[in-house]
Amino acid sequence: MTNLEIANTIISQFGKSFPLLVGMKNPVAIEQGVQFNISKAKQGINKVVITLNGRDTYDLNFWRITTKATKEITAAGDIYNDQLGDVFENITGLYTHF
Repeated sequence: MTNLEIANTIISQFGKSFPLLVGMKNPVAIEQGVQFNISKAKQGINKVVITLNGRDTYDLNFWRITTKATKEITAAGDIYNDQLGDVFENITGLYTHF
């Protein structure tokens, strides 16, 4: 599976309306995952990196990036695909589905 296929699969697992609901911008396929900007969320989170790990689960990293600083706010590891939306919502405060 290519990095682009992995990235598209991850995004699709959140549901069709996910990009609109979270204000997704600039999605980029990365090694075994995807990164994208979101509307400003709780704790100023504005960037998310999701990677597929060796256990066939996902690791999520949530960042606040400004012109003055880059700071990882929190992370969650070993998340199953059916838990992605709930974990994302709990951390960011943004809804992932209607």
